[in-house]
Amino acid sequence: MTSSNQNPVHFERELKLNLENESNYHKILTFWGYTCKETHQLNVFYDTGNSLLKKRKLALRIRKENSKYTLTAKGANLSHDEYVTRPEIECFLPRATAEAIFEKKKNISELDEKPVRWIRKQLNNRLPFLIEVIRFENLRQEMKVPLENQMILFHLDKTSYSDDVTDYELEIEFPAKDSYASSKLFIEKILKKASIPWKTSVLSKYERGLQIQERTEKPITHL
Repeated sequence: MTSSNQNPVHFERELKLNLENESNYHKILTFWGYTCKETHQLNVFYDTGNSLLKKRKLALRIRKENSKYTLTAKGANLSHDEYVTRPEIECFLPRATAEAIFEKKKNISELDEKPVRWIRKQLNNRLPFLIEVIRFENLRQEMKVPLENQMILFHLDKTSYSDDVTDYELEIEFPAKDSYASSKLFIEKILKKASIPWKTSVLSKYERGLQIQERTEKPITHL
């Protein structure tokens, strides 16, 4: 999250690795010794009926993580490397507000929080009525590792899009571009020891979920 009221935009830098299967997921978990911080997430994304945000490479999400709710706006990927760099704006939401949106008693486009204001600005200050387009669950194991005097955040994710579609991913979030090399070297050693191939995730979880939804021709509303 940003620490400045003048500039609410934070640039998220992430390397996403596709673990391909549950066996590789458990290999990483075993390597970490099951000492991670575990969180349960519900991710709910919003867009217009004609996918205006998707067309502009924008995303708007409410995440319920254990008992906390976070509103997040994201922009397009600005990186040409194998990791993702994209603008991100976040704020906490009161539970009552988030649940009212989930229950369709309130529309997310009516909010005046920074993420919604930023999305509105990207759309020339015109934000149409938004609808829920997808929701899915994620089980996240989090580990922080100090590398070269910086704290690198590792996320081991098991994402359930529907009863029969689950994927497994390792995300590495690093604070600055110059910490990427050491982060990559660290994770390369782990994957090599576990005999897991290096395979980056081309699409975000949101994009993968939309693809699954289009392929199955039914909305994903996994609870």
